Amino acid sequence: MTNKWVNALHDDAAQVHAIGPCVTMGDLNGDGDVKLIVADMGINRINMRLRIFKGVGVVGESVLAEVPGAVCCFHNEQTTVPSVAIASGHSLLIYKNLKPFYKFTVPGSKVNPIEEEAWQKAGAGEISVNQLNTVLSNLKQEVLLRNLTSTSQTFLLASEDDRVALVHRYGQKTLQNTCSITCLTAIKKNTADVSPIDVLVIGTERGVVHAIDSQAFTVVLTCQLPSTPAFLCTHGVFDVDFRIFVATRDGQIFTVKRDQARVDKPTITMKADILAITKFNKMLAVACVDNTLTFFTFKGKRQNQIKLHSPIRGLEPFSYAPRQYTGVLVALDHQVRIYNDMFQLDQLRVDPKIRWIKYGPFGREEGGLIIGTTEGGIIVKLFRRLAKLDEKIEINQQMHQAYQRDLFMLKYLTTKTFYEMTRSSLNTVAISGDSKEAVDISVEIHGFGPSFRLTVNLNNSSKFPIDEAVISFIYDSTMYRFQHSMINIAYVVPGRSYSYFTGVTCLHPEKGTNSEVRALLCKKDRSNPLVTSIITMPISEMSLLD
Repeated sequence: MTNKWVNALHDDAAQVHAIGPCVTMGDLNGDGDVKLIVADMGINRINMRLRIFKGVGVVGESVLAEVPGAVCCFHNEQTTVPSVAIASGHSLLIYKNLKPFYKFTVPGSKVNPIEEEAWQKAGAGEISVNQLNTVLSNLKQEVLLRNLTSTSQTFLLASEDDRVALVHRYGQKTLQNTCSITCLTAIKKNTADVSPIDVLVIGTERGVVHAIDSQAFTVVLTCQLPSTPAFLCTHGVFDVDFRIFVATRDGQIFTVKRDQARVDKPTITMKADILAITKFNKMLAVACVDNTLTFFTFKGKRQNQIKLHSPIRGLEPFSYAPRQYTGVLVALDHQVRIYNDMFQLDQLRVDPKIRWIKYGPFGREEGGLIIGTTEGGIIVKLFRRLAKLDEKIEINQQMHQAYQRDLFMLKYLTTKTFYEMTRSSLNTVAISGDSKEAVDISVEIHGFGPSFRLTVNLNNSSKFPIDEAVISFIYDSTMYRFQHSMINIAYVVPGRSYSYFTGVTCLHPEKGTNSEVRALLCKKDRSNPLVTSIITMPISEMSLLD
């Protein structure tokens, strides 16, 4: 259990029903007391509310009429009191002091004339429901489903009975080609010293990214992407230089810059769908459904990838200014970890299953970690002021694993080489010339090279002794040099074993070749050898002293 976090508050009965994008933090009163802001989706769209928590207690609520998709705290006035924006359907709902202030509707596009004509004819009874379905299905293949109106999309996805009801309800109405908001964030309009005002950034279902002036609520930037945005991450200031990193549903990340009306080429392409994206130290951290956490530069160069043991539930940038700590908080099912781009720095165990996390100033503390559980509870942890993240908790384990791996490979290679040498030593063919003078001969080769020690073992298995014999070696003199090419044997008693030694040097170990050597046991009074042994020499290693 880590000792870097203080257990501050815990409420299992908070009844918070929200996803990560619907949770943020902000100083809503401008008094330095940061509170938790939750766009609660309720249960089955019942009791949907904007809820403000101080600690784990609710200090303010406002009823929501539509299902929230994301929430963002931003400044649109020269004051310290921020506003709250909630993305819901095709609208941004702006709240001030927990009261509805403004409703911004995403700009719609022109309705396709073929689609509009088909609905008018269906409403007038000139074409049937099946004919309308055929026209819209063909149109979907031409312009893609996302470019049709929400009414047509609902119609194509509905059952046959529901399609009839839709025609009766919308056949006589004017089609509106509105577009739902999929993600929401904010970026500073200018440097913080000049103005605290933010610019809102949204992504829409049709692959369009809009930047919205938070004072006049007008669109100041529009950029078309080839796929639907899922997550947004901003860098810089809008009036000077900025980048908007857009993670899409098909696992790609696009970079939107100033004066770009369209971006077709992704900066990063992932192998799996993206779960979350955040930035720290001019780097991007990307979490995917294949349980990987990958770090990229802003230009898309991959720096590191970490494979985790369980699904990732959320990412949050981690910073603690008093000690200049930075990193990424990664939420797993029952753990919250801190990573930099290379190492794991901390690990926090949580018993309830985690649904989302948020980190930042909370209350009047610098580092507050808010954990939302799948059961609707809230856990508040505070980063200790004297906590140290200098030790990398995995580095010792990684060093030990590397040592064990290298030690195993050393043992494996040693055993393998010894086995091959033993097999070469035993792989000798003994050819006896006379059964009356039966002699068993075996040869052992010791050493890695280029110097070897060759041992010849003799065992007289006959009933008669052998005298005045000699062991002679036949070999390639261009490849090997023998210390004793002939060994004199005075007397070999029956039933006993004798060992004789000689040194062998490989002359050219750099060639990596070998050849056979023959060991002959001969007698001076005989023209044929008593026994011949064929030896397969091992390939010599290079000298370690060279």
